[in-house]
Amino acid sequence: MKLKQTVWAAIGCVFLIDSIALVALGKINAGTIIPGVIGLGFLLIAFFHRAIERGQQNATFRRARAGACLLFAFWLISVAAFVVWNLSATPGADAIAEETPYLVVLGAGLQGLEPSPTLQFRLDKAIEISRTHPQLKVIVSGGQGANEAIAEAEAMCAYLIRQGLPEASIVRENRSKTTVENLRFSALLLEQAGVKLATTPVGIVTSDYHSLRACRIARLAGYRQAWMAGAPVPWWIAPNNWLREYFAVGLETLRQGA
Repeated sequence: MKLKQTVWAAIGCVFLIDSIALVALGKINAGTIIPGVIGLGFLLIAFFHRAIERGQQNATFRRARAGACLLFAFWLISVAAFVVWNLSATPGADAIAEETPYLVVLGAGLQGLEPSPTLQFRLDKAIEISRTHPQLKVIVSGGQGANEAIAEAEAMCAYLIRQGLPEASIVRENRSKTTVENLRFSALLLEQAGVKLATTPVGIVTSDYHSLRACRIARLAGYRQAWMAGAPVPWWIAPNNWLREYFAVGLETLRQGA
């Protein structure tokens, strides 16, 4: 096997293994399926490498191949541009207003009775902020998913208590199943506590890849003074999460424009 074939095959295997591993864990979305499709494409290129080289003698084939390569390169550039735009356009929590009374932490799935790694990163970000701003109360937002033994809010609350946050400073929102419901049901709790969302700053903690879309949803839910705190995600699933978000934002933009 030639070097080029080996490189294509190796890249294809990496993408395909990544996709299969995450799908096996139940993470079925565009961010896990697309890498598998790309991996299969690279493996096909490796397998049919000789036929592709022979096809280079045909002008139509060369143009089609060049066009496909340009489209793929443009798509990769658009994904990279989306990541940069998302990170740069998301409001930060660098200067947290002292009058901020609440921090809302969005759920992100469980592993058994414990927060998933992604959710642990979000909770750790909330703990970091709470330690420097002890006046904050924390709303943990997440209901019980179809494959979850308990509501995410219960596991989130238990995790925060183990990390030293007083239980009195934690409020559970345990009905939501989506980001829209996270923020809508948390808004009801805030209003019951006398918080005026139109004029009171409220912090929202989610993952960095999700911050921009969560900020938009928060605005629609009435959080006029919301600020976002983006938590990192485990490195082994970060590319998949960014890819999923790329398609989610794209579909949302298309729906709004329709």
